[in-house]
Amino acid sequence: EGRPDIGAWYAPLKVTEYTVTEAQVDGRGGLAYDRGTYSVTFSTEDMPEPVSVTGKYIHILRKQPDGSWLWAVAIWNSDQPLPE
Repeated sequence: EGRPDIGAWYAPLKVTEYTVTEAQVDGRGGLAYDRGTYSVTFSTEDMPEPVSVTGKYIHILRKQPDGSWLWAVAIWNSDQPLPE
């Protein structure tokens, strides 16, 4: 949670492919959202082969005093089945 923790989680990942397809974007006043699907291929030094994952996402954005928009909430859900 938070920028430092998110950055630390992503740091070892080497992303070789990333695609986002927006399905819907909407908002009112100081809040907006976008939702859609993603596809990402990544690896780390410890992985024998890259891994490809697809899924869905939703982002909720809040308008800042300077007029920019920042993510307030970001959720990604993988389409991969849970391990048994």
